[in-house]
Amino acid sequence: MSDIFKAAFIFVAPAADSKKHMSRVKTDKFHVKMLAVHDYHQGCMIIDDLYPEG
Repeated sequence: MSDIFKAAFIFVAPAADSKKHMSRVKTDKFHVKMLAVHDYHQGCMIIDDLYPEG
């Protein structure tokens, strides 16, 4: 089991492109990914893609 805490923030924004409007912050103990999506459906799809990242 990893000692790294991982989190993701997904938010809805008009005309957002999750591949383009994404950022990450990584420290030795914390990784966070922030993504903008254009609708809730895309947000649900992103969650499925995030799962393998932990």
